[in-house]
Amino acid sequence: MCYRSVSVQGTGVSVTDQSQENGSSTYSFGWDSTKVDANKKKDRTKVQLMLQFQGGLTCVIPLQVKFYNKEDTQHLTWGTPLHHIDYECVVKPGQTYVDIVKTIFR
Repeated sequence: MCYRSVSVQGTGVSVTDQSQENGSSTYSFGWDSTKVDANKKKDRTKVQLMLQFQGGLTCVIPLQVKFYNKEDTQHLTWGTPLHHIDYECVVKPGQTYVDIVKTIFR
């Protein structure tokens, strides 16, 4: 399945197609979050990732993100870093949207 466009919070982003084999696809992109305000204590920001594929299919991925001030480097050492997220998806006959059936955080 080839993508047509990707947007984060309604803003289009440039995407790199890294592979397409065995029925799966791998894409990467960057998003400039420097214009996003830092979250207050115990607060998170909902970030919407929308992937549109050829054939009119759409996949919406709701993410919950914590943004810190640029100067706040102490949080970089907490927890386990997230390197990527794997989504296993299906499209049922007659649907125009993609269902996420499994999510793996790595």
